[in-house]
Amino acid sequence: MNEVKKPPALNIYSECCEMLCELEAEEAGHVIIAICEYFLDGVVPENLSKVEMLTFKSLKNGVDRSVQSYQNSCSKKQQAALDMWENRRKVSGY
Repeated sequence: MNEVKKPPALNIYSECCEMLCELEAEEAGHVIIAICEYFLDGVVPENLSKVEMLTFKSLKNGVDRSVQSYQNSCSKKQQAALDMWENRRKVSGY
């Protein structure tokens, strides 16, 4: 199975930080754990309250954008490396 390339860091956008700060500490903890599990394993929680789930979904959208951006960047760099090696091969006659 092909594993999804993930960025080395979990980014949380400022608007989501503001949302987390509005929650009670326990609620924020639930959301943070849920988003970490989603980032690591792709698990979408089923046991969050409505407010927690709304915050989670905002964080999830940001995580999904970051992962997609990272994957695009990796693909471009991989293609550039392949092109470079192909050009070197052609020049050297191999």
